[in-house]
Amino acid sequence: MDNHPPASFLLIQQWSRIAGEGAVALRLPAVVYGILTIWLVARIAARLAPARPRVAAAVAATAMACSGLAVLLGAEIRMYSLLALCVAGVLEALAAWCIDRERDSQAALPWRTAAWVALGLSTHYWFLHHLALFGAVALGAGLAGLGPRWRPRDLAPLVLGLVLAAPWYLTGFREQLTGHDLWPGGSGVSLGELAQSYLLLLFFNLGTLPSAAKLVLAAAGAALLGLGAFGAVVGVARSTGTRRTALVAVAVTALLLGPWGAVVAHLFPRAGFNWNYLAGAIPALAVLIGLGAARLPTRPRLLVVSPLLALLAAGAVTQAESVGTEDLRGAVDYVLTDARPGEAVLPVEWQPPFFPHGQAWRFYADGRADDLVLLDHGANYELLELPVPIPERVHVVRRGLPLQTALLAQLAELYEREDAAAFGYGVSVQTFSGPRAQDR
Repeated sequence: MDNHPPASFLLIQQWSRIAGEGAVALRLPAVVYGILTIWLVARIAARLAPARPRVAAAVAATAMACSGLAVLLGAEIRMYSLLALCVAGVLEALAAWCIDRERDSQAALPWRTAAWVALGLSTHYWFLHHLALFGAVALGAGLAGLGPRWRPRDLAPLVLGLVLAAPWYLTGFREQLTGHDLWPGGSGVSLGELAQSYLLLLFFNLGTLPSAAKLVLAAAGAALLGLGAFGAVVGVARSTGTRRTALVAVAVTALLLGPWGAVVAHLFPRAGFNWNYLAGAIPALAVLIGLGAARLPTRPRLLVVSPLLALLAAGAVTQAESVGTEDLRGAVDYVLTDARPGEAVLPVEWQPPFFPHGQAWRFYADGRADDLVLLDHGANYELLELPVPIPERVHVVRRGLPLQTALLAQLAELYEREDAAAFGYGVSVQTFSGPRAQDR
């Protein structure tokens, strides 16, 4: 469990009671969220395209389906795929409200919007950034006379969504914010990380590819970002009234979420910043790419956009075949293969003590580690009592844990040698061996 709102965890918990706790079963909800997001993205693009709506929908859906980051998040047992779905749901509701607000068929729209808002707020705290950006767009459009005429009842879905999410924010959120010293997200952001995050929305995990392939895919990513920017600029410039308001909301979500979140994280470090927090920008960027493609004549679209989408699909296949950013299964298998009976294992994660720790170890090592000694650590990441005599080796399965922590320093004093093996983003196995003579 992570330091986030409870919705995704509760959904996984209930689903696991039905489908079991196999690796495929636990990942299936994220896959479903991704498929629903693709459907919503196609609806948004078709609704906002003034011409060639089918082209806009097809290109946008393809861009969403082949986004490297979306592929990664759709294979993880985490909340980011659900976050992207919630943002897409709000954008689709906003587009429907701005363009078809007088239709009788929109009677269910307020309830749908309230549900997306409540679910988004209960899924990830960065959804607050999306609401802030949507509010800024609505206020700016109203002041400029470009948006729809607001009525008090139009705010009812937002208010209802806030009310539904309020119990958590009045209870659990306060505990997460003040009950420990850990930040609830990434520890910081740099300009380089911010710039890179835009490319990561489309092509992820390029570092494992040959230099030539990496260069080609990076260029394709830059071209697709340019196509999305083209769709945003031309779409906003040539639209009027409420359609322009909806387009601005999509463009702001795709292009300004990163800088906005970075500034907030700089001013308030507890806000956090990480590439996966930008999951909500992927649907918006896919819509802009679809709108940009629909603006192009047929021949340039076939000659330019089709190869770019083919490269995007190739990048998605590469991402789908990879082990992901956190190869916890690989780390556990490494320990089980390397460890000898009687040696010790310490699974440790950098998160608040009131959350369960070592879940990945228990899941992947189930029934295969009975001959190993399982160690534990205290609330301040200090090493608890070791067996006497101390084991010949201790294998620390480390996830996100800073190297300057008490338990690693204690083990370094007890053992003469330390070896490390990396297994993705923030995951490693630190193996301590050779007990010092006085500690035997």
